[in-house]
Parts: sequence; C-alpha cells; structure tokens
Amino acid sequence: MELLTKNIISQYINDMISMSKQLQGDYWTLEHYQSDMNRKWELSYCEIKDKQLLAFMIVSDKGISHHLHRIVVHENFKGKGVGKKLIQTFMTNAKKEERQATLKVHPSNKQAIDVYEHYGFVKEGSDKENLTYSLKF
Repeated sequence: MELLTKNIISQYINDMISMSKQLQGDYWTLEHYQSDMNRKWELSYCEIKDKQLLAFMIVSDKGISHHLHRIVVHENFKGKGVGKKLIQTFMTNAKKEERQATLKVHPSNKQAIDVYEHYGFVKEGSDKENLTYSLKF
C-alpha cells in the first residue's frame, strides 16, 4: 500500500474512473480526483501490484473527523483483503489523531454497509442520496 499521489492519479485515472462506475450516486471526473482537499495527499492510499491498480481510497481531514470520500476495489480483487487493509488504515489514522472516522454510503450498497457496521461504524443520518456513518474513538 502506498500514498495516493497526483502522479498516480494521472497515471491511473482511466482505471479509477472505470472502477468507480460500480459505485452508486455521484460521478467523479478528473478534476474531482485531482482536487486538493484538506490533507488528502497525506491520508489517501492505493494498492498497486504489477502496474495494476487494485484499490484506492480518498480521505480528507474535516477538522473533527477524517472523512472517507471514496473507496474502490477492482472487481477481480474483491474478497482478497485489499479493501480491509484500506479501511483499517483509514481507521488507524483517524484514531491516531484522535479524530472521528466518517463516511457516506448509498443505501442500496448493503455489502459496504455490512462491512462498515462490522468495524463499528454507526449510522448517524442521511442526506439526499446517502447514509452517513461515523466511528468515534
């Protein structure tokens, strides 16, 4: 696992956009991926093996929380522990800095909801399209 950088995004942008099509809700363009969110380049990670992007997550610092904007695992690598590593890194970083871990998930994404709840995330509410979850340390 390595930090997600602007260079990696430039190199793998087509893969990232293609992989993200499995997500419900918002669609991200190149500008979304390259945007400078607060501490994004310190908190976002990816997994690359043999020059193939296996998974990535984009996280920013929202003051009282680290917020998971996007986590995507390539279809061929689901169930192999890659996503688990990313989620654990997300939680570890938030806990180390005494921040909450927050995220949004589409209500139809039952598999992701089960994973987040397994790790102790609690549903806090919802907005127009997504459920909001948090984990307090």
